[in-house]
Amino acid sequence: MNASQTESATPASAIASDASPGYHEPFEQQAACIIAQFSSGNLTGLRQVLARAREARDWQDRIHMLDLVAAAIPLDVLETACAIEPDAADLAVVRCAYYSAHTLQQRRGLAEVSPDCIRRAGDSIRAAMTSLETAASLDPADPTAFACIMGALGIFDQLKPVMKHAFHRATEIAPELTAFLAARQLPPVSPSPAN
Repeated sequence: MNASQTESATPASAIASDASPGYHEPFEQQAACIIAQFSSGNLTGLRQVLARAREARDWQDRIHMLDLVAAAIPLDVLETACAIEPDAADLAVVRCAYYSAHTLQQRRGLAEVSPDCIRRAGDSIRAAMTSLETAASLDPADPTAFACIMGALGIFDQLKPVMKHAFHRATEIAPELTAFLAARQLPPVSPSPAN
């Protein structure tokens, strides 16, 4: 990964370069393009989208994009970027979203949850919570990480109070997110994460 692939995002147009004026690339298409960049170790496209949405305080767009792409980021690419830029708030948010998505993946589609699955989910939620703390300390005015982690916290009974706190913090920072976050589907509850 070269330095240009981990640079903080600079504002760029959301308008597709070959599109007519006023046309904005649909989110799913934009997400597919961003995911394709991950294979070459490039997080720049994602960081640019997140930076534009952060500047505009368009929290729903940030959350939606992370919902679409976070799980597809190769872990080595993400961890390398975070190691290169440990004080990059956007990377802490992305890391929180990544581990939150992986926590949820451990639970989805399983009629019975194995102890190994619970352990992996527990490891992922702990990593997500660490990244949440980092993101919140680096950019206290950004509710994105709080919003991204809520669903993953909701699968563990003993973390429900933490989930409620995340909801409170996100909506305290951005009251306009209240209805959006309340409407998000939370997963069913499973056993406690392994210690």
